Amino acid sequence: GGITAAGTTDGGVALVDMNTGAILAQRQIGGTVVDLVLDGEWVYALTDANLHALRIEGGLLSPVMVLPLGRGWHQRIVKGQRSLVSVHRSGFIAIDLTDPGVPQVLAYTDTNQLGWRHIALDGSGNAVAVAGLNSGADATDDLRLYRVEDFAQPGTFVRDFEGDDFPDFQPCVLSAVLVYNGLSYVSDRRGRLFCVRYRLRDLGDQAPVVEIDTGLASSEIEEGRVFTLRAST
Repeated sequence: GGITAAGTTDGGVALVDMNTGAILAQRQIGGTVVDLVLDGEWVYALTDANLHALRIEGGLLSPVMVLPLGRGWHQRIVKGQRSLVSVHRSGFIAIDLTDPGVPQVLAYTDTNQLGWRHIALDGSGNAVAVAGLNSGADATDDLRLYRVEDFAQPGTFVRDFEGDDFPDFQPCVLSAVLVYNGLSYVSDRRGRLFCVRYRLRDLGDQAPVVEIDTGLASSEIEEGRVFTLRAST
């Protein structure tokens, strides 16, 4: 705990102690680092063309694999259940992390919109995306809902949120989105935060099923080992 990962425009990746600001480890990977995910003993760094997998070993960052992504103009990566999703200019790419050191592209979801900026996953097959028709910095954006139940297949568009969903909202330049408890929280370039319900309340009488995944090959855990515990419903 208390450790984060940071990237630089000159291709640097670093582990940083959040309490002191001290750099604990660093590595050059080349290109401009546009986004990072820290997942247990792994760091995934996104550049404009590639995904870099680095392992934290003995206090050092060790490059393990470089995955060419194609499409170009990559912006963000987000973590799913044993997966990553990378947002590019016109859609998103699902990446398999069954073997965390060997990420593999599962599927491309391409659209006719050229201004994709961010995406958020809720762990139940829904993805809420910020995307506009154009890629300019001042281009207005939409909030879109996709179904991504099977990452091996392209996502399925469900709907746009507009009109009554956003009272006094349009036109707007959005920047980021996250989801929690059936709600999406969307920020724009003017410093505003919008809350939008993207799914109906669960009013049924069937309890959810929860699965716990350690990602470990066996049930034995070595003392002091770092691993990620995931719960999905």
